Amino acid sequence: MKRCFFALFSLVLVAPLQAHDGIHPHPPVAAVKPAAMYLPTAMPDRIVLTWTGDPRTTQAVTWRTSTDVKLGLAEIAIADGGPNFMENATQQKAVSQPLETDINTAHFHTVNFSNLTPGTRYAYRVGDGTNWSEWFHFL
Repeated sequence: MKRCFFALFSLVLVAPLQAHDGIHPHPPVAAVKPAAMYLPTAMPDRIVLTWTGDPRTTQAVTWRTSTDVKLGLAEIAIADGGPNFMENATQQKAVSQPLETDINTAHFHTVNFSNLTPGTRYAYRVGDGTNWSEWFHFL
């Protein structure tokens, strides 16, 4: 019984190691070019939260999309801890502008949230009405 267990145990340890011996016929991985790596898409990315006025009562969010996205939107709601907080979300249209760089052109969107209640946790997301970011929080 010990001999059988030892043989089985050795097979389990050694077999995976032997499966990768020798030269691998895998082709090398191609380097991703910056134009492809940093290509904007319809999904919001580079989402940044800051403020433009009193940080107790205002917040501003900016994000990037491809130029296919013509309308940027942001939704904000009080994050009350329940799963239905988004039912009370309000939607705001973004100010959008193109930014052309040496590798691509993207749309950058900005929304200013104002009249916020100090000390209140809010949830927000950004998108275009179809493609949305996840919900983020701030206090």
